[in-house]
Amino acid sequence: MPRAVGLVASPRRGTNTDRLVARALDGARSQGLEVENIFPYDLAIKPCQACGNPPHPQHCHLEDGMAEVFRA
Repeated sequence: MPRAVGLVASPRRGTNTDRLVARALDGARSQGLEVENIFPYDLAIKPCQACGNPPHPQHCHLEDGMAEVFRA
């Protein structure tokens, strides 16, 4: 099934950015897409270590909140 993923990077929920992404996802849902909204601010994400490893298939050697983003 086709998917749409929203990333709301604002630390404040319920504000304009959050509402705008929610509306966009509502539109995607109304067209039959599976939707997911992710709030990176709530995830424990480590900064890139510039290790030089290719991104596929594991994406990153760090085990952090980005795994949720990559999964989506």
